[in-house]
Amino acid sequence: MTDVQAALGLFDREVKKLLENLPPCPPLADHGAVLAHNRKLCRLQQLIEYHVRKLPPYAFAPHLLAIGTELVHRTEYSTAETACYERLAQLNLPTVEHVNKLAELDKLALHCQALCGIQSCQGNKLLLQDPQITHTNTLKTLLEALAGLQAACMTVVQKQQLYWLVQNVTVHIYKLAEPLVTAGFYMEALPYLVFAAKAMEAHLQLSSTRFLAWRLHLYYTAAHCYCAGSKVASDSGSSNKDIGISMQQAHAFLDDGLAQLDSIVKAQALDPVPPPAAFAAALHAACSQLLLLKAMLEPLPGQPPSSAAAICDTLTAVGPDSMQLKALLGVLVAGPGSSTQPLQQLTLPQHLQPVLAAAVDLVKPMLTTQQTPIGVYL
Repeated sequence: MTDVQAALGLFDREVKKLLENLPPCPPLADHGAVLAHNRKLCRLQQLIEYHVRKLPPYAFAPHLLAIGTELVHRTEYSTAETACYERLAQLNLPTVEHVNKLAELDKLALHCQALCGIQSCQGNKLLLQDPQITHTNTLKTLLEALAGLQAACMTVVQKQQLYWLVQNVTVHIYKLAEPLVTAGFYMEALPYLVFAAKAMEAHLQLSSTRFLAWRLHLYYTAAHCYCAGSKVASDSGSSNKDIGISMQQAHAFLDDGLAQLDSIVKAQALDPVPPPAAFAAALHAACSQLLLLKAMLEPLPGQPPSSAAAICDTLTAVGPDSMQLKALLGVLVAGPGSSTQPLQQLTLPQHLQPVLAAAVDLVKPMLTTQQTPIGVYL
């Protein structure tokens, strides 16, 4: 065992012992427990700094990320940010030429993860205190954190080998954008949700069936922001031209998504080895769900709304009843034109009524078979 391995083993053991004895953050009213808790966190920071000074970057960098992740799971955002992510980001590994045993892509990935950790912690710290985003400082900090995440993603989005990291950053973006959507800041969250969807499109590896559900969820949420933002603008007296532009952007956004999926289908058709049946089926279902989502959008000026018959025709391409129901409920829960809690509304927007009717038709036989009293109300 080398000296570095021995020092790294001691580092891991001491940190593990401290974390095992670190209780959950106590209520602020319990001043004694809060002071004791903060002393343990301070001890952890001192321990990390002591060992980091003795270890080379290639050895401690991955361990700092792991410790930061554990602290984030415990909602210890401030300690994770300062003791782990900021310490690692300060190294600026991509610019350091002589870091033994770390390839260029590894250095870039570690640096990007540190930057994302900083931004995520800064946003989540304030969300703990102000989950409804009632203070302007919370909104300002969240938008700054989202901009920071987007900038971090831009450093790796062109690296095909780091597709997994791009996907992770889109998750960070969504977790900070979702509270904005829930609080009604649709247009503030929209650019970052669109960016996340486009970042997922930039990597061929992210077109696999493993990531299709996540890509669709980003499409749904962004489309919801387009339409909910248009409704807010309409209610506040914005011009019809501005509202029309927003809906045109929503249609264009989904058209781009459909074009991306279609390019995957065409690429698979050129492969002499046909794709697995499960992949082809999942891709077909994803295209059908996007077509369904597009049919749910507010119609563009001069175009009629989608009829129930047209929606049913689109549904048949989605797959079996279970997949159709999932697609319909996805539109109702997170789709365009709905509120943040549409299933709790007494009425839905007129253009979503056919969606609810189609969902009811699918649910009825299931409820009747199970003798569920709710079936009476449907």
